[in-house]
Amino acid sequence: MADGLWRSVGGVLAHRDFALLWLGRTLSLLGDYTFRIAFVAYLITETHSAGYVAVATAALLVPPIIFYLIGGTASDRAKSKRRVLIAADVLRFAATAGIAVAAAVTDGTPWLVVALALIIGVGSGFFEPTAFAFIPDVVPREKLLAANSAMSVSQQIGLIIGPALGGGLAFGGGVELAFAFDAVTFLISIVLLAFMRNHGRPAPAEQEEPGKGKLRKEIVEGARYVFGTPWLLLCFGIGALANAVFTGSLDVSIPLMLAPDGVSDAGGLGLFFTLEGVGALLGAILMARLTIRTASFPLFGMLAIMGGSLALAGLFERGWLVYATALSYGVGLHFFNSLYHTLVQVKVPERLLGRVGSLGFVAFDVMMPVGVLAMWPLIALLSERGSLIACGIAVVLMSVAAGLARSVRQLTLDEDTIKPTTVQ
Repeated sequence: MADGLWRSVGGVLAHRDFALLWLGRTLSLLGDYTFRIAFVAYLITETHSAGYVAVATAALLVPPIIFYLIGGTASDRAKSKRRVLIAADVLRFAATAGIAVAAAVTDGTPWLVVALALIIGVGSGFFEPTAFAFIPDVVPREKLLAANSAMSVSQQIGLIIGPALGGGLAFGGGVELAFAFDAVTFLISIVLLAFMRNHGRPAPAEQEEPGKGKLRKEIVEGARYVFGTPWLLLCFGIGALANAVFTGSLDVSIPLMLAPDGVSDAGGLGLFFTLEGVGALLGAILMARLTIRTASFPLFGMLAIMGGSLALAGLFERGWLVYATALSYGVGLHFFNSLYHTLVQVKVPERLLGRVGSLGFVAFDVMMPVGVLAMWPLIALLSERGSLIACGIAVVLMSVAAGLARSVRQLTLDEDTIKPTTVQ
């Protein structure tokens, strides 16, 4: 069954520059998910406060949202996208290394770790939209769906290994070891990006040196395109609401339900997120065996499966059935992410791709801090289990409604874009 996946991913990794970008991002994501488990376990251990965990986690989501628009515009007008990526990773390496040192030499000061973690978000605000816009520069158009599937697989590798590694490092060697590991992955990514030959297609001459007020004008131009494209606007709106629910549930409700004692329960929490990655990898295997032309069900049907998985996790609370819901959540995650990114790269004009991509990142993330903060009173009202059940049902209903919209039902992929993931 996995032959189609490896044939699809292996084929696109034959493009040298994409392979370097993919490997660097894979290692960075491995470090990120290691960091994620260690960070939450550290906060629970130091504070024993659902409120502190919610507020701190929400704060970390703000810098990327602010800098996505600047990063996307910088990507559209940069002479070298590669240099933007390297600069972003240098910033993230410095911040993560500082966190490792702070956790090792300070005692009882989680605010310092949180403050340094905010800087990581600034780097992500530049890296993510630039990497998204860079992909069409390093792979041919007919390989875009395969490339986005490969990028999703890199996320799954991080999800599968990172949480277990983070839990193991935090429990066995201390959270500072997990933080240091994350810093090393950024350093390796910098080296890999430096070996790329392709800098990305340069921006048109009129975009290279924007005058005063040009930045705002370019962002507005991208926004006008989004508001004039119904399916894209609907994806942004539903994505904002769904991501708020997913982030609050996965960053607050799930950790408090599965790791009530903090670091001593980090292994079980890590297993949940590892199985989410395994589920996403199963989704990649399934996608590699399918011919996808109508995108409405794979997009919003899988989003509904993700919501239903959260509701079932709350219903089951403990035991192997909770971990089974992580698998189904991961399947939906891979389908939605791969198809959404490919649709944008295929249908949005090249000169607007960085800005529209960054607006998508903003739309998907803008409500995430609200979702995290909302979990605090929601858990107080309904409990961790109740919050998961309520939020999961809400996502299912939103997804079904979005999938029935005319602009979504008419959404298709080009023939040359879907062929690489089809196994005959």
